[in-house]
Amino acid sequence: MRIARPSQREIFSKVEKAAAAIACGNKQVAPLHHLSCDLEDCCIDDEADLWEKLPKLPDELKKSDPIKCYAWGRPAKPSWERELGGLELWAHHWNSTIMGCKIYLKFSIKIDGGGEPHYLHARLHPDRPNRKAVI
Repeated sequence: MRIARPSQREIFSKVEKAAAAIACGNKQVAPLHHLSCDLEDCCIDDEADLWEKLPKLPDELKKSDPIKCYAWGRPAKPSWERELGGLELWAHHWNSTIMGCKIYLKFSIKIDGGGEPHYLHARLHPDRPNRKAVI
């Protein structure tokens, strides 16, 4: 029997890589066109405020169980956003005490030539369970 990607191990690994990349400063927002709406929806003042809150979210997600919180496709879907270059997207939703609501976080991980992970931030907003997913 074949196990559909992503496996539980792969999902957890992506959250670990996100935390490590953010901690090392290997992070960027891509695509930018979602940023202003997401910041407003989350009552985040600006990108600096986002980067103050964001490093805490992967650890909170790990405590909430990334496997149960995984909110994307099987197999993981690639992004059509030019800034993400077809990288796979990793989306999760959970009740966040940091953000004060159930949130939806979507990101990609890019591994550079030296094997270092880079966090590419795609979306962060209150969870919208009744809306179709936007890639």
